[in-house]
Amino acid sequence: MGHATRLGDYDSAVTHGLGERLSRFALAVALIVLGLIVLGEAYAVSVGQPLSLFSTWGGAAQLFLLFSAALTAVCARCASPSLVRAVDLGFPLAAGGAVTLALWGASEVAAPDLVALLLMTLVLLARAALVPSSASTSVGIGLLAFAPTVAATAKGFGVASELAGDVDAFRVLFAALWSVGAVAVAAMCSHVVYDLRARVSSALRLGPYSPVRLLGEGGVGRVYEAKHVRLHRPAAIKLLRGDLVSERALDRFEQEVQITARLQHPHTVSIYDYGRTATGTLFYVMELIDGMSLDDLVTRHGPLPSARVTFLLQQAVGALAEAHAQGLVHRDVKPSNIMVGARAGLGDWVTVVDFGLAHPVRGEVAAAVMGTPHFLAPEIIEGSQPVSAAADLYAVGVTAYFALTGGFPFEGATIPAVCAGHLLGAVEPPSARVAHPIDPALEQIVLRCLAKDPADRPESADALLASLAQAQRRAWDHERAHAWWVEHAPPRPAPLPPPEPAPACPWSGRRPALALPG
Repeated sequence: MGHATRLGDYDSAVTHGLGERLSRFALAVALIVLGLIVLGEAYAVSVGQPLSLFSTWGGAAQLFLLFSAALTAVCARCASPSLVRAVDLGFPLAAGGAVTLALWGASEVAAPDLVALLLMTLVLLARAALVPSSASTSVGIGLLAFAPTVAATAKGFGVASELAGDVDAFRVLFAALWSVGAVAVAAMCSHVVYDLRARVSSALRLGPYSPVRLLGEGGVGRVYEAKHVRLHRPAAIKLLRGDLVSERALDRFEQEVQITARLQHPHTVSIYDYGRTATGTLFYVMELIDGMSLDDLVTRHGPLPSARVTFLLQQAVGALAEAHAQGLVHRDVKPSNIMVGARAGLGDWVTVVDFGLAHPVRGEVAAAVMGTPHFLAPEIIEGSQPVSAAADLYAVGVTAYFALTGGFPFEGATIPAVCAGHLLGAVEPPSARVAHPIDPALEQIVLRCLAKDPADRPESADALLASLAQAQRRAWDHERAHAWWVEHAPPRPAPLPPPEPAPACPWSGRRPALALPG
């Protein structure tokens, strides 16, 4: 595969977000022109000359200022890669021609050829800093952008009218050498920026996956949306937070990967890959879920009807049942770890995520209180009994209570106050909290899950699943849920262009990795 880079060859990964960068470039050019106008008017006032706003040069400068401002707005909203590339190639060329025409014969401007050279140098340097491209592309664009000024100088541009027929060869040579020097500097700047982006993206790239945007951050790590650079498959990547890199954190993170990868239930998040970055950061790649957490669902749309809550709980409890059968306790069941979305036309598809606190059942008492206070079972808080699957069922009860009412069984201004409620407080029935009706059968299941004594809760996740199946009296299924999601689905970000192999930087001889958009 050749490594030559021609004018117009672009790294398609850099093309994403190029419109925004071109918008910044056009804005920079507009500010340069505006500064020149202000400087010219200040000079005119200082020497007692009339303002140049209404002169040929002043009018042309104002028109180009408006054009640059309009291009700033257009590029920021442009979604067409072809149009973005055309603007990147055409705007510097248009700037060179516009500056030359505006200054041609402008008697109020001293040494217009020098002014034109200075302006085009500023324009090319702004492009090199703001628009990522290879050095050879910058060379091609720069030479074409300077061509009108050099050609005009050869025709008498910048020479007094009485000497227009006798062009100073030194002026032409100076314009040519200035142009070559300015293009070389701009090309070096482009090379540095291009190479730095390649180095940064190579450091951030995780195996064959490239991060796209931050999705969320938790107590242990950050989660990013990502894409496989060859398969174009969307995914989510979880990285261990750098400030938590300790042996204990590493052990927990690796345990989460290994535990989750063992689970095969359709409502448990799927793990695709696992590894370390070049800097030693642990990460794993999992499926990207199209939807929102149960927490967000209730927060945005209010408490859910009983039939829907029962339908969602059956899926989540099914995933927990598989984990419990393998001797694992999730220990962090809560609405934010229950994702709800659509899959293959099936609405309200539940995926249980974040097994970071999962714990093998060995009949041991927890050495430390771990989890979210609102969802902690009493035995976890007081450390009186071994960790068991009953703690997950208690958290399922709190989750169901939240889905039905939008609140928690026990509120408090402090963590100790919330924990005291779990230990000593009486649970107010969900139906007493809200005006809408709640299925009595479901309410009894929730209250049973919230029993203080683990022996009073459902015997197992399988037993809870059977009770929920009996309570599912009203019709709510994936098809009905799909109609809801069609109407209420959250807005999705614009899709990224398919990544392609990037052209090599001609001065480095290396092919840069896929760059992060934006």
